[in-house]
Amino acid sequence: METSNSNRNLKKKKFLGLIFVTGIVRNPKLEFYWSMRGIFQTPIFPQTMSRNRFQLIQRYLHFSDNNATGTNEDHLYKIRTILEIVVNNLRTNYIPYREISLDEGMLGWRSHLQFRVSNPGKITKYGILVRMVCESSTGCICNLQIYYGMLCYLFKE
Repeated sequence: METSNSNRNLKKKKFLGLIFVTGIVRNPKLEFYWSMRGIFQTPIFPQTMSRNRFQLIQRYLHFSDNNATGTNEDHLYKIRTILEIVVNNLRTNYIPYREISLDEGMLGWRSHLQFRVSNPGKITKYGILVRMVCESSTGCICNLQIYYGMLCYLFKE
């Protein structure tokens, strides 16, 4: 039983590691990371896990208990735990140098979502609005907040 849990944890760590690499090495499509073509070849991906395994984990990965329902005020209850861990790590593990900037980013999202934002003047017209504090010279994110309507400001600490 213990080896089964450690094996699952290892697969999760490998999956998250590959997700981080996709932020550094850019390809037009997710499938290209497993391509054998010279221009798209990224050997770390097929060496770490198969494309089918990666897509299966991506499809069924959950960060919350499905039996626990969220409140009407918290639209992010399914990812709240992992979001707080990420934001806490951003705040504590990276200290910006001198020049910081406030920035907004749009995570493209066309499916139904109660707090989806529309901005017809941008390249990414529909999505999830994320407000970030970044270091100007490196672009590293020091803090972030997902905008999910006016209520998100009322219930912040």
